[in-house]
Amino acid sequence: MKNRNLTGGLFDGRGKPQTLKESAKSKKVVTPEKNIQASFIAWRNIHKRQFPILKCIFAVPNGFWTENKAYAAAMVLQGLTEGIQDVICLSPSADGKYHGLLIEFKTESEKSQQSPEQLFFHEFFASLGYRTEVCRSAFSASVIVNEHLGIRVPIYPR
Repeated sequence: MKNRNLTGGLFDGRGKPQTLKESAKSKKVVTPEKNIQASFIAWRNIHKRQFPILKCIFAVPNGFWTENKAYAAAMVLQGLTEGIQDVICLSPSADGKYHGLLIEFKTESEKSQQSPEQLFFHEFFASLGYRTEVCRSAFSASVIVNEHLGIRVPIYPR
């Protein structure tokens, strides 16, 4: 089965290996918010070997799948829910105040605000004892994670 998000590669039908490139369609799926999230996850990935607690942080695949309606329908049947935060940390805070941490990424733009579904889950999880944050940069998310987990992972501002 061909990956529609990539072009080229060993099995592209041209008989010789080609460099993998992102397809034009998949480039449309990446938003500025997803770029912020990708930077944050790259920071986590760089440091998770030295700080294994960072392995409790993972992304929720919301948003990108809407390009393919059949895939979106299958994901919803499997439990993907609109409005869930972008990144979840399943570790309690170092001070014991919170059960975990949920981060929603937004850009600096005034238009970039939480949807009604996102606001619902932000308030819902906060009422259950989770720390819920809206971050507008990978740097701010990294600062919050350090504070939440009580660790000192190096952070390099852009």
